[in-house]
Amino acid sequence: MSKIVPEMIYIVIPILAVIIFIYLSWQHVPVECHTDLNSTSSIVLENLKRCIDNCWKKHDFGSDRETEDCYVINLFIQNKNITKNDFSDRNYVKLYSDSLEHSREQTIKIRYNATAKEIGLVKVE
Repeated sequence: MSKIVPEMIYIVIPILAVIIFIYLSWQHVPVECHTDLNSTSSIVLENLKRCIDNCWKKHDFGSDRETEDCYVINLFIQNKNITKNDFSDRNYVKLYSDSLEHSREQTIKIRYNATAKEIGLVKVE
């Protein structure tokens, strides 16, 4: 009986380690960010927020010291403009224009700005 307990520990601990590793690896699967969008404002906004969140996480939630363009996204919004107010739930986001207009093709960059500790949406002209 006294030999069974140590032998069981040699079996149980590796199994638990594998289970924990698999659980943790699933926690860090990045959500896909589409870079070509032609859809309604709600779908475009949802995708932009995913891209913003991926960029923010990649740059350690504002702790990174390197400025970088995370994504370049081509947009065509079908039904209504996307404004600064649409990003009010993310206080680290700055839209560098009044709005993203509907019925017009446009390209924007999602840029992490290390100096200001923010994610900027910058129109590419």
